[in-house]
Amino acid sequence: MPSASILMVPPTFFSVDYAINPWMNPNTAVDTALALTQWQGLKQTLSTQCHASVLEVPAVEGLPDMVFVANAAIIMPLLASGQKRVLLARFFNEERQGEEGYFQQWFEKQGYLVEKSPAHLPFEGAGEALAWNGFWFASYGQRAVREAHSWLAYYSGQPVISLELVDPKFYHLDVAFCPTDLGYVLYYPAAFSSDSLALLEVIIPPEKRLIVPQAEALQFACNAVSVGNHIVLPCDAPILSQQLEATGHTVHSVDYSEFIKAGGATKCSTLRLTL
Repeated sequence: MPSASILMVPPTFFSVDYAINPWMNPNTAVDTALALTQWQGLKQTLSTQCHASVLEVPAVEGLPDMVFVANAAIIMPLLASGQKRVLLARFFNEERQGEEGYFQQWFEKQGYLVEKSPAHLPFEGAGEALAWNGFWFASYGQRAVREAHSWLAYYSGQPVISLELVDPKFYHLDVAFCPTDLGYVLYYPAAFSSDSLALLEVIIPPEKRLIVPQAEALQFACNAVSVGNHIVLPCDAPILSQQLEATGHTVHSVDYSEFIKAGGATKCSTLRLTL
C-alpha cells in the first residue's frame, strides 16, 4: 500500500524567464534535459524508496513555475460527508496567476470541493502553510499576507500560528520550515522575525526541533519531503542528515540544482494529497 499520495507537475516548460524571488536571474541558463532527469529522480525516489503514489498534472506552456506545485493549494480536512476539499492558492505575482485556473480544473475533475479566499489576499498554498500536531503554521511578509490566515482557519477548522518571514531568500515557509511525519520540525531560525521565532519555539518543544545551519539552509535543506520515516533532501546536508538519522528518519538526498536556480527544490515540487 502507498504510504502517501503526492501530486507533481513535470518540468516540460521549466525555465527562468523572470525574477520574482532573489534566487531567480533571467540570464541564468537552465539545462532542461538535466532538470527533467533531476525531477524524474525525485519522482522515482518518492515512488520506490518512500513508497508514495505519485499523480501528475500536465505542465502548461508559458507557465514555467507550474512545476512548483506545492504553491498551488492547501489540502483541507475532509468534510463530514467524506468529500475532499482544497483551498486554492492566490498567487502574489502576476507571472504565476495563470496557474490557478489549471489547478482548479484538475482538482474539480478529481472530485474536490475547491474553496477560494478573496482575490486581494495573496497566499501561496502549501508553500505558505504546513501542518504540525493539530496546528497550521502559516507565513506572511514576503508573498502572503497575514489576513489570509483567517481564511485558512475558517476552512480547516484548525488553529493557525502566524509566522513572519524576514529574509527575502526565504520567501515561503517551506524553504525555512519542515514538519516531518515522525513529529519533528526542521527549521532555519534566521528566516523568522524574533517574535515569530519565539512563538515557534514556545509551541514546538526543544526535543522536537532540528535547527538547520545557514550553509545547508541556503542549499534548500529545509525544503524537504517527508513521507513516513523517509525524508528527501534536495542537497547533501551532513549536519541535518545526522540529526534526522538520530531521530529515526531515513534520509535520501537527490540533486536538484537546476530547480534551485528558480528558488525552489524538492518540497516545492510536491503537494501532499493525503493528510
